[in-house]
Amino acid sequence: MSYRVKLDIFDGPLELLLHLLEQEKLDIRDIEISRITQQYLEYLATMQEYDLEVAGEFLVMAATLLQIKVGALLPDAEPEAELEDQEIIYSRDELIRRLLVYRQFREAARQLGDLAHMRRQVYPRPISLLGPKGPLVYTNPTGDATVQDLASTYANTLLNWQAREEVRQVKRRAVDLNTKIGEVALLVQKYSQLMFAELLGRQPTKTDIVYTFLAVLELVKQGIVRVHQSTIDEPIIISFDKE
Repeated sequence: MSYRVKLDIFDGPLELLLHLLEQEKLDIRDIEISRITQQYLEYLATMQEYDLEVAGEFLVMAATLLQIKVGALLPDAEPEAELEDQEIIYSRDELIRRLLVYRQFREAARQLGDLAHMRRQVYPRPISLLGPKGPLVYTNPTGDATVQDLASTYANTLLNWQAREEVRQVKRRAVDLNTKIGEVALLVQKYSQLMFAELLGRQPTKTDIVYTFLAVLELVKQGIVRVHQSTIDEPIIISFDKE
């Protein structure tokens, strides 16, 4: 056992201290059990992980020390009978078993805490009213258009918007992505098929273009619409996925 006790009248292993007390070579009245316990707690704080063997031995010896001191302070007690009871309660195997159970509960509590922390970092997507009722199966929802094609068309739309010679001062209005997703879904469902430009209206702002594009991507992700583009110069066609 590597744990050592440091007191004014003793410096050495805990089991040696117990042996000397049992042999009456030290006076139990001079031993501060609270100080020994405090030193042991400080010792545990320096360990990378708890050693159940060390912990079990310490608790057995600490209980024995306490029993010896009680016997010294209460000489009328029956030390042998009480010591037998203490040995039953504080047997080494039982202590280690209890420590193992405690460690299992502590680990379970830590894992539950980690799960709760992870849950707070998750933002689930709201359930779509237009989504499929059965299991969602992706069957190439983007058609022939690649991600690069969609990004290029999106960039061209922004460039065309910025290149307009006519300058208009449009009163800014608040745009909500969930609202835009619902508007786009209803339009595509109503007309079955629309071009991306038709979703923008007559005088779209830069914000309208960005939110409409994000709404289309979200609807593609949910399996509600499909997109198709023959070539990079052709318009993006958005159609309602009836499947």
